[in-house]
Amino acid sequence: MIELLAPAGNPEALRGAVYAGADAVYFGAQAFNARAEAGNFGPDELERAFSFCRTYGVKAYITLNTLVSDRELPDALALVDGLCALGGPDALIVQDLGLAAALHRRYPALPLHASTQMGFHSTLAVPLLRERGFTRVVLAREMRRGDVEAVAAAGLETELFAHGALCVCQSGGCLMSALIGGRSGNRGACAQPCRLPYRAPNAYPLSLKDLCLASHIPALLQSGVTSLKLEGRMKSAEYVYAVTKIYRRLLDERRAAAPAELDELAAVFSRSGFTDGYFAGRVGKSMFGVRTEADKARTRAAAVRIEKRRIPASLALSVTAGAPAMLTASSGGVSVTVRGDVPSPALSRPLEADALRARMEKSGNTPFAVEDCAVTLDDGLFLPVDRQNALRNDALGALERRLDDARRQDYGAPAADIIPAADSATAPAARPRARGLVLRFDNTIPDAALLRALAPAAVRIDLPLHALPERLPCDASLCSAVLPRVVFDSDVADVRRLLAAAKARGVRQVTLPSAALLPLCEGFVLHGDYTLNVYNTRTFAELAGMGFDSVFLSPEAKAAAFRNAGCAAREILFYGRAPVMHTEACILQNLRPCGPADGCRGLLTDRTGAQFPILREYRHRNTIYNAVPTCLFDRRDRLEGCADLFCLLFTVERKAEVRRLVDCAQRGENPLQAFTRMYV
Repeated sequence: MIELLAPAGNPEALRGAVYAGADAVYFGAQAFNARAEAGNFGPDELERAFSFCRTYGVKAYITLNTLVSDRELPDALALVDGLCALGGPDALIVQDLGLAAALHRRYPALPLHASTQMGFHSTLAVPLLRERGFTRVVLAREMRRGDVEAVAAAGLETELFAHGALCVCQSGGCLMSALIGGRSGNRGACAQPCRLPYRAPNAYPLSLKDLCLASHIPALLQSGVTSLKLEGRMKSAEYVYAVTKIYRRLLDERRAAAPAELDELAAVFSRSGFTDGYFAGRVGKSMFGVRTEADKARTRAAAVRIEKRRIPASLALSVTAGAPAMLTASSGGVSVTVRGDVPSPALSRPLEADALRARMEKSGNTPFAVEDCAVTLDDGLFLPVDRQNALRNDALGALERRLDDARRQDYGAPAADIIPAADSATAPAARPRARGLVLRFDNTIPDAALLRALAPAAVRIDLPLHALPERLPCDASLCSAVLPRVVFDSDVADVRRLLAAAKARGVRQVTLPSAALLPLCEGFVLHGDYTLNVYNTRTFAELAGMGFDSVFLSPEAKAAAFRNAGCAAREILFYGRAPVMHTEACILQNLRPCGPADGCRGLLTDRTGAQFPILREYRHRNTIYNAVPTCLFDRRDRLEGCADLFCLLFTVERKAEVRRLVDCAQRGENPLQAFTRMYV
């Protein structure tokens, strides 16, 4: 049976999820989780939450799904030490590859779930994840049904979002909140700029409706997916209860939602209705919507009452002459027996089996509902009512404790005696590292004359794989083909074809957005793109160990943290409008008609007048770039010991501006009036 996985942003929501019938819940501690503004769980609350879940037979997954710095890693590992000491969790949901490697070495038996933020969304990722201790991958919300089914059949557990909020950016690739507002989505503090108004005919061109796959339950049951995930750790306990209860009913009855149930879901929360566009393969303008005043009014009018769910239990009572009363309580394959007082001979009204049974079935404030009670009773005996009640309470209390104990997880002592120091990441022996300027042209191909003029200044020229012309505009030995940001299984055959064509033209280097694509790139020199989210030296070392010749540091990281990182060249964004979003849907279609005449490019203007360029990516996906370019030309001396490759990213610059910028980069002069800094 497919697992129903519900969110819990606080203890009240946790109870709502469990009472509504969730098979598993996911929640975060006070640090290192992607919903920093949820209530989350402190140390005492975590202990109670684990115990509550074990009693109800519900799995507890802890979200450890942010990027972690080297300095923070000891605290993250100490947090997990504490979680394991509490007898939970059943798994950790992890984004950071370096943290995952440290966790797997420390607790080899602790299951790891690859967060959707990791960007591993095809069958190509399965061997890599399995080798690193992952037992499950959380799939991207942007995946179509066929791609979902392909990964589900690949031998690793799969978790699919079925309901809740959708980010317009492809999973794991959003830097918009971090770079324009200083609040990092990868660090749990997203400010949701996709929900803000922009200067456009559609004032909310980035705001997607909430996902709802309640109409696809039969297809999901046949898909091979392990777990259906409901989003909502920032939502109320009433929301969690209502949504979980409906999906529980649909899964149990193996059917699609009726119109009345869809209306109930919309009343609890919606943004102008719902969308199933990604899963159903209907990607377009109809997927977008906002939370209207009418939506809010419906939610205020929706009356949701959380009802406590009780655990079925059975009792067997024995009251016989000359022996202590015995009560056995059983539930979930677990039984306990407690002894009470020895009954005395009755002086007037002897005990009756029906009355005893009725009293034993009063489970009161316990989590149990007694469904049956077998009574063995000798004639003519008496036992005071308070001793009967005490016997029942003792038995049900012991059963609750036994269920808790029986389901505790034991992952053993940490494999390392101490938490590793920040400089202890291991990797292969250092290789000679390239140094110099990298010229990158994103989603566009410059003319050959410009590249010939610039080639002497570059150690590498990055060009988009999907747009490579028959005749390369530069020396093939300099060229690295940049693979699409996201490659689903339905894209793999085409990407293989593009790589074969590039190799035939003499291209021997590729720039990869994900380590999952390594199987496609045998025989190429490998460069890691910024989408790898390299935030600490352990992640850097893991990627170097996979064979990457160079690794792009996360634009959110500090370069100084990588001063001692070896084994591969360290690349940074030296100049350019940093990509802040990659979208599966074409955002330009929400701004104006989109067609080949303008090359599917345009500008997104926010409330302040800042203009974010938008370029068409592979298969009509979009990349949105920062309104203000980064420029570090005058900081190269400070960066020399921390970086080897200095990338100039060109998007909308004209030829003369490109020439001027390359010249300024070589001379260490910043020619810009408006610019941002990163890495320093």
